[in-house]
Amino acid sequence: MKNLLYVPILQSKRGEYSALFELSSQIKDHIKPMIVLTQQDCEARATGLAKTLDDKWKNLPSYIDLTNVTPFQINNVDYVDAIVSSLLVTSNPFSLVIDVNNPYQKIIDNVIQHSLPACLKVEVAQFDNNTISKIQNLINILQSTAQEIDIFINFSVDIKSTRTAHAHYIDQYYTNLKNNLTNYNGKYIIGGSSIPKDLPRTDYQPYGLEPRIEWLGFDDFIGSSGLVDPLDKPIFADYSITYPFESEPITYVNPNAKVRYTISDNYLFAVGYQVLTHADGFGQYHDISAIIVNSPYFMGGNYSWGDKYLEDCASRTTGCGNMETWVRVGHNHHITFVTRDIASRYGISL
Repeated sequence: MKNLLYVPILQSKRGEYSALFELSSQIKDHIKPMIVLTQQDCEARATGLAKTLDDKWKNLPSYIDLTNVTPFQINNVDYVDAIVSSLLVTSNPFSLVIDVNNPYQKIIDNVIQHSLPACLKVEVAQFDNNTISKIQNLINILQSTAQEIDIFINFSVDIKSTRTAHAHYIDQYYTNLKNNLTNYNGKYIIGGSSIPKDLPRTDYQPYGLEPRIEWLGFDDFIGSSGLVDPLDKPIFADYSITYPFESEPITYVNPNAKVRYTISDNYLFAVGYQVLTHADGFGQYHDISAIIVNSPYFMGGNYSWGDKYLEDCASRTTGCGNMETWVRVGHNHHITFVTRDIASRYGISL
């Protein structure tokens, strides 16, 4: 994919798909989302993955990560075989993610059988003395059949406390791979997240800021890398506005109303009260939206679909939706902002 600037890592859920659908065509042309099949509702989401992706992301490339679930069957067929078969019927180009430390043979077989692009996921938390040889072995197996092979260095939540420290941390792993892998000329993707696991209301009223260390460290790393051509530079990835290990409720929950809004160096969080028991319920989102819109950080209703929704909700010209609505709003703004921010560094106007 030419001019790939950013890889947002998204769960295979309706809010995330809808956020992609609402992106402008200019943003869509410069991203390649990584869709992660979740353990929660995995069979239903696996069954609908190809159709939903076709509806919401038609003709555009994506990474498909099927490595985070316990293997299962769909109509007596291995889930990977079933998903790949349904994806091949659509017009959507896709790369299959392979977990280097736990490579599932069915994923490898499908890459080889269908000459698919592959993405080797390297979990920093599991990196050991055998990791380089495992990557090299997979490259040797796949390079004669795979259309292309990317390497995803996933820091996940293993983010250092300062941008400088995290830049050095990235460089440590990137340089190790660059110096020790042979016959590899593919793309490197570097991802992680500093989204807090919990957002206590008392910390974010009317709003609060948290530094985007995963981005700031990456930005410093790129700045010191000596690489001039954007096409030679590693690609940035993050988990958008979601904590990487955010669990889904299996019983009754009463979540706080909250808005997550990404700005240049920070995440802005505004958190209200529990929606099912507070007198205003979801109506709190009118006031929370107004807090964002009236802050010095708001980028205007024309910036993205998510920003327009915030503006309309603040002015009470649209409803407050539900929790899924605000997942959609947050992801849509975040992906738009990150893509434009990276593009501006490379002299690309979006």
